[in-house]
Amino acid sequence: MPLFIVHHQHSPETCPARDPAKGTMLLNHLSRPNAARHGVLIKGEAVAQGSHSLFFIAEAADEAILQAFLAPLRQAGNVEVTAAMTCASMVSSGGCEERPVDVSAEVLDPADACQDAVEAGLLIHSVNPLNGETSVPDLAGGAVMPNGRFYLRNHFDIPNLGGDNYRLSIGGLVE
Repeated sequence: MPLFIVHHQHSPETCPARDPAKGTMLLNHLSRPNAARHGVLIKGEAVAQGSHSLFFIAEAADEAILQAFLAPLRQAGNVEVTAAMTCASMVSSGGCEERPVDVSAEVLDPADACQDAVEAGLLIHSVNPLNGETSVPDLAGGAVMPNGRFYLRNHFDIPNLGGDNYRLSIGGLVE
């Protein structure tokens, strides 16, 4: 789903938090359950102290859905929406410029594979090819390591080897 950065700003005189009813209405509107009902996933938010600015990261199927959700914020001030990408997507694509990623159906999207590795807690050494390792502190305390946190070493694209579309055949002089 596309990722967006939202910046809402209002003047000190029209700060919604000064009016308890208006502040509460906006707080409830921006709650994660309510946002989800509108097709928006809020990933994190922060208010910049003293600047009357709210920033949040949101996912939505498209910008039109997000813009419709932002109508109450627009009534309280200015709203700016910027298309965004994750750090893993930016690094795997080779830079901040928006570039199409040429990925066939047979391999994993490098940005998705990298983001999965980052979320699993791996230390990333290179993005494309994806190479990462488990941190030393994560190795302490046990001998069992989940697959998603194990060392990754790739030299080429990562094949999409789902159980429903891949079979390994073994032949020759084997029992």
